[in-house]
Amino acid sequence: IVLCSNRLHSPAEVQEVLVHELIHVYDMRRGLDFHDCHQLAFSEVRPARDAECRSSLNRFTLSYCVQERAGHATNNMFPHQEGGNCVGQVLEAAVADRSPFHKGVAADLPEFTKYCSPK
Repeated sequence: IVLCSNRLHSPAEVQEVLVHELIHVYDMRRGLDFHDCHQLAFSEVRPARDAECRSSLNRFTLSYCVQERAGHATNNMFPHQEGGNCVGQVLEAAVADRSPFHKGVAADLPEFTKYCSPK
């Protein structure tokens, strides 16, 4: 993980980027394929929830923030709204997956295996 000091101006921004990228590392290690739209979307929802959107005021603003951030990130690899559609399809399962912060949760979620079983 490379952190650019000219783009990060506070310890909170450093923490946000580290949490975001370390969740991606965790997802890669558990076999998610970032060339698959649904699996990438799943991996973008989780850090959006725990990093960029962690200070949302309520469930509505959290959900909106997560969908916007994850949709934008997923659209970078899957343009023409495909990324946003993938986010919408995995949103509920991805938000429920609290790993690695709460070990064992993903294994108990049937939606995780539906969208994110390694190929």
